[in-house]
Amino acid sequence: GDGAPLQRLCPEGGPICLITDEAAGLRVGLPPGWGMEEAFVMETAAGVAGEVFAAFQPLGPGGAARQVALNPRQWDAMLGPCEAVGPGLLCRGADLSGADLQAYQILRVTLDRVAAAVPPPADIPSAGGGDPAGVAREIPLTLPEGFDPLELLAPQLAAPEGER
Repeated sequence: GDGAPLQRLCPEGGPICLITDEAAGLRVGLPPGWGMEEAFVMETAAGVAGEVFAAFQPLGPGGAARQVALNPRQWDAMLGPCEAVGPGLLCRGADLSGADLQAYQILRVTLDRVAAAVPPPADIPSAGGGDPAGVAREIPLTLPEGFDPLELLAPQLAAPEGER
């Protein structure tokens, strides 16, 4: 949203990238050719942890104009629709079409909350060497030839037989 660099990238032409960010308590299937800013938990003025915020956009020129946002702080209804998903409200621009709209559907059906990571006791070394940045990781998913993930995740969104 604010021009922050994309922290997670899913290569164009590859499989959906399953990303689990335990620090923010978020799991998502990032569509091929898309990136996301680092997710974070917004706090209230009193310092109470609230909703998780994340922004997703297609890679390449003009991607920021086709952004999808989870729990945006300020979203005018004129920008486009928002709908409820597990971790809150997912909002998109009204002008998304084609591949961007399909990518939005992948984000919509894969976004989920995960339990926040509990740090190990100080006397037990962690697998990441104690570096919290090592907690978030990308796991590439290899899909069979011709497999449409929407058929499994959301059959109502998959293209009918005659349109493939």
